[in-house]
Amino acid sequence: MKLFDTIAEMGHEQLVLCQDSASGYRGIIAVHSTVLGPALGGTRFWKYATDEEAIVDALRLARGMTYKNAVAGLNLGGGKSVIIGDNKTADREMIFRAHGRFTIPQRLEQQLHGGRIRRSPELSHRLQPPLG
Repeated sequence: MKLFDTIAEMGHEQLVLCQDSASGYRGIIAVHSTVLGPALGGTRFWKYATDEEAIVDALRLARGMTYKNAVAGLNLGGGKSVIIGDNKTADREMIFRAHGRFTIPQRLEQQLHGGRIRRSPELSHRLQPPLG
């Protein structure tokens, strides 16, 4: 994969690769567009076959969020993050906490020159198993 060519071809502004050895966390943050405002998008927790597959998925999902937010009339751009791993793992809390350290606005402000991402929840993100 020619990473910079892929980012340019898909029209993205930024791609951030993150890892935390203590929790086993590996993640990707993709920002497609901030033309209308800060990027809004959720997080997908998925077991990808390759790192390249995870990167392409993050880029594709971020671009989709740009269009969804624009169609909804929101003054927000599009972004998305992915957590690479088994979403049925027992250590979800540690992984989500590590992810949060990379995506909270204060951290992003330092890393991304102004905190250009806002997070939203996704259905697969329960720290505890469902009842019943």
